[in-house]
Amino acid sequence: MRSLSEPDAAALLEVTAELSSLDDARAFPPRFLALVARLLGTDNACYCELDRHNRRAALVCSWSDGAETVLVDDPGEEREWELLASHPVCSRRLASGDWTTPHTISDFVTLRELHRLPLWNECYRPRGIEYWLDMGLPMHHGRSRVFISMDDAHDFGEREKLLLDLLEPQLEQRARVVETTAAAVDA
Repeated sequence: MRSLSEPDAAALLEVTAELSSLDDARAFPPRFLALVARLLGTDNACYCELDRHNRRAALVCSWSDGAETVLVDDPGEEREWELLASHPVCSRRLASGDWTTPHTISDFVTLRELHRLPLWNECYRPRGIEYWLDMGLPMHHGRSRVFISMDDAHDFGEREKLLLDLLEPQLEQRARVVETTAAAVDA
Protein backbone atom coordinates (compact mmCIF):
# COMPACT_ATOMS: atom_id res chain seq x y z
CA MET A 1 0.00 0.00 0.00
CA ARG A 2 1.38 3.38 -1.01
CA SER A 3 1.32 6.17 1.56
CA LEU A 4 2.45 9.77 1.87
CA SER A 5 4.78 11.22 4.44
CA GLU A 6 3.39 14.08 6.54
CA PRO A 7 5.47 16.71 4.69
CA ASP A 8 4.29 15.37 1.32
CA ALA A 9 0.66 15.36 2.48
CA ALA A 10 1.00 18.97 3.67
CA ALA A 11 2.65 20.01 0.37
CA LEU A 12 -0.07 18.26 -1.63
CA LEU A 13 -2.75 20.08 0.38
CA GLU A 14 -0.98 23.38 -0.33
CA VAL A 15 -1.04 22.67 -4.07
CA THR A 16 -4.71 21.64 -4.06
CA ALA A 17 -5.64 24.74 -2.02
CA GLU A 18 -3.85 26.95 -4.54
CA LEU A 19 -5.55 25.11 -7.40
CA SER A 20 -9.00 25.72 -5.95
CA SER A 21 -8.28 29.42 -5.43
CA LEU A 22 -6.80 30.17 -8.86
CA ASP A 23 -8.26 33.22 -10.53
CA ASP A 24 -6.95 32.80 -14.06
CA ALA A 25 -8.56 32.12 -17.44
CA ARG A 26 -5.95 29.41 -18.01
CA ALA A 27 -6.52 26.19 -16.13
CA PHE A 28 -2.86 25.78 -15.14
CA PRO A 29 -0.88 29.03 -15.34
CA PRO A 30 2.91 29.00 -14.90
CA ARG A 31 2.75 30.25 -11.30
CA PHE A 32 0.67 27.19 -10.40
CA LEU A 33 3.10 24.93 -12.25
CA ALA A 34 5.89 26.31 -10.04
CA LEU A 35 4.09 24.73 -7.08
CA VAL A 36 3.81 21.43 -8.94
CA ALA A 37 7.54 21.52 -9.69
CA ARG A 38 8.35 22.17 -6.04
CA LEU A 39 6.00 19.35 -4.99
CA LEU A 40 7.84 16.96 -7.32
CA GLY A 41 11.29 18.17 -6.26
CA THR A 42 12.38 19.50 -9.63
CA ASP A 43 13.05 22.84 -11.30
CA ASN A 44 10.37 22.66 -13.97
CA ALA A 45 6.81 21.71 -14.75
CA CYS A 46 4.85 22.06 -17.96
CA TYR A 47 1.25 21.64 -19.04
CA CYS A 48 0.66 20.87 -22.73
CA GLU A 49 -2.53 20.57 -24.74
CA LEU A 50 -1.64 19.01 -28.06
CA ASP A 51 -4.02 18.94 -31.01
CA ARG A 52 -2.64 15.72 -32.39
CA HIS A 53 -4.80 15.68 -35.52
CA ASN A 54 -3.62 19.11 -36.70
CA ARG A 55 -0.14 18.65 -35.21
CA ARG A 56 -0.22 21.85 -33.17
CA ALA A 57 0.43 22.71 -29.56
CA ALA A 58 -2.90 24.30 -28.67
CA LEU A 59 -1.47 25.49 -25.34
CA VAL A 60 1.82 25.16 -23.50
CA CYS A 61 2.24 26.71 -20.06
CA SER A 62 5.52 26.13 -18.29
CA TRP A 63 7.63 27.16 -15.37
CA SER A 64 11.36 26.42 -15.53
CA ASP A 65 13.94 27.76 -13.09
CA GLY A 66 11.76 30.80 -12.41
CA ALA A 67 11.00 31.55 -16.07
CA GLU A 68 7.36 31.49 -17.14
CA THR A 69 6.30 30.61 -20.68
CA VAL A 70 2.90 30.51 -22.36
CA LEU A 71 2.52 29.47 -26.00
CA VAL A 72 -0.81 29.33 -27.79
CA ASP A 73 -1.49 27.57 -31.10
CA ASP A 74 2.15 26.77 -31.85
CA PRO A 75 2.76 24.42 -34.79
CA GLY A 76 6.25 23.50 -33.61
CA GLU A 77 8.69 21.81 -35.92
CA GLU A 78 7.64 18.89 -38.13
CA ARG A 79 10.66 16.93 -36.93
CA GLU A 80 9.51 17.28 -33.30
CA TRP A 81 6.17 15.72 -34.20
CA GLU A 82 7.97 12.85 -35.95
CA LEU A 83 10.16 12.28 -32.89
CA LEU A 84 7.18 12.42 -30.54
CA ALA A 85 5.84 9.25 -32.17
CA SER A 86 8.91 7.38 -30.86
CA HIS A 87 8.83 8.88 -27.36
CA PRO A 88 8.87 5.96 -24.89
CA VAL A 89 5.99 7.35 -22.80
CA CYS A 90 3.96 9.24 -25.43
CA SER A 91 3.89 6.37 -27.90
CA ARG A 92 2.57 4.00 -25.22
CA ARG A 93 -0.08 6.49 -24.15
CA LEU A 94 -1.30 6.78 -27.73
CA ALA A 95 -1.34 3.01 -28.19
CA SER A 96 -3.07 2.25 -24.88
CA GLY A 97 -5.32 5.29 -24.55
CA ASP A 98 -4.23 5.57 -20.91
CA TRP A 99 -3.47 9.22 -20.26
CA THR A 100 -3.94 9.43 -16.50
CA THR A 101 -1.39 6.97 -15.12
CA PRO A 102 1.86 8.72 -14.14
CA HIS A 103 4.86 7.32 -16.03
CA THR A 104 8.56 7.95 -16.32
CA ILE A 105 10.72 7.25 -19.34
CA SER A 106 12.55 4.72 -17.18
CA ASP A 107 9.31 2.72 -16.87
CA PHE A 108 9.89 1.73 -20.51
CA VAL A 109 13.56 2.18 -21.43
CA THR A 110 16.89 2.31 -19.67
CA LEU A 111 19.01 5.45 -19.77
CA ARG A 112 21.32 3.67 -22.19
CA GLU A 113 18.38 2.83 -24.51
CA LEU A 114 17.12 6.42 -24.26
CA HIS A 115 20.52 7.70 -25.36
CA ARG A 116 20.25 5.64 -28.55
CA LEU A 117 17.01 7.32 -29.61
CA PRO A 118 17.05 10.21 -32.09
CA LEU A 119 14.57 11.92 -29.73
CA TRP A 120 17.22 12.17 -27.02
CA ASN A 121 20.01 13.17 -29.37
CA GLU A 122 18.01 15.88 -31.15
CA CYS A 123 15.72 17.21 -28.41
CA TYR A 124 16.82 16.17 -24.94
CA ARG A 125 20.61 15.97 -25.06
CA PRO A 126 21.06 19.65 -26.07
CA ARG A 127 18.89 20.65 -23.08
CA GLY A 128 20.52 18.22 -20.66
CA ILE A 129 17.37 16.19 -20.09
CA GLU A 130 17.89 12.66 -18.83
CA TYR A 131 14.68 11.98 -16.89
CA TRP A 132 11.00 12.53 -17.64
CA LEU A 133 7.77 12.15 -15.68
CA ASP A 134 4.33 12.84 -17.05
CA MET A 135 0.70 12.34 -16.24
CA GLY A 136 -2.24 13.38 -18.32
CA LEU A 137 -5.88 14.14 -18.08
CA PRO A 138 -8.32 12.21 -20.29
CA MET A 139 -8.24 13.22 -23.96
CA HIS A 140 -10.64 16.06 -24.66
CA HIS A 141 -11.93 17.09 -28.11
CA GLY A 142 -8.99 15.28 -29.76
CA ARG A 143 -6.42 16.96 -27.55
CA SER A 144 -4.01 15.29 -25.23
CA ARG A 145 -3.57 17.20 -21.97
CA VAL A 146 -0.37 16.32 -20.17
CA PHE A 147 1.66 17.55 -17.19
CA ILE A 148 5.39 17.03 -17.72
CA SER A 149 8.44 17.39 -15.50
CA MET A 150 11.98 16.76 -16.67
CA ASP A 151 15.28 16.63 -14.85
CA ASP A 152 18.95 16.32 -15.69
CA ALA A 153 20.18 14.87 -12.39
CA HIS A 154 17.67 12.45 -10.89
CA ASP A 155 14.90 10.14 -11.96
CA PHE A 156 11.40 10.37 -10.62
CA GLY A 157 10.11 7.52 -8.51
CA GLU A 158 7.05 6.10 -6.80
CA ARG A 159 6.76 9.13 -4.49
CA GLU A 160 6.32 11.56 -7.38
CA LYS A 161 3.98 9.19 -9.22
CA LEU A 162 1.80 8.89 -6.11
CA LEU A 163 1.66 12.67 -5.69
CA LEU A 164 0.52 13.12 -9.30
CA ASP A 165 -1.93 10.24 -9.00
CA LEU A 166 -3.54 11.90 -5.98
CA LEU A 167 -3.55 15.32 -7.66
CA GLU A 168 -5.12 14.13 -10.94
CA PRO A 169 -8.82 14.32 -9.89
CA GLN A 170 -8.40 17.93 -8.73
CA LEU A 171 -6.59 18.82 -11.95
CA GLU A 172 -9.38 17.28 -14.02
CA GLN A 173 -11.98 19.19 -12.00
CA ARG A 174 -10.11 22.47 -12.53
CA ALA A 175 -9.90 21.81 -16.30
CA ARG A 176 -13.68 21.20 -16.43
CA VAL A 177 -14.46 24.38 -14.48
CA VAL A 178 -12.26 26.50 -16.76
CA GLU A 179 -13.78 24.93 -19.87
CA THR A 180 -17.34 25.46 -18.62
CA THR A 181 -16.57 29.07 -17.72
CA ALA A 182 -15.02 29.73 -21.13
CA ALA A 183 -18.05 28.19 -22.88
CA ALA A 184 -20.39 30.38 -20.82
CA VAL A 185 -18.40 33.51 -21.70
CA ASP A 186 -18.46 32.57 -25.40
CA ALA A 187 -22.23 32.04 -25.28
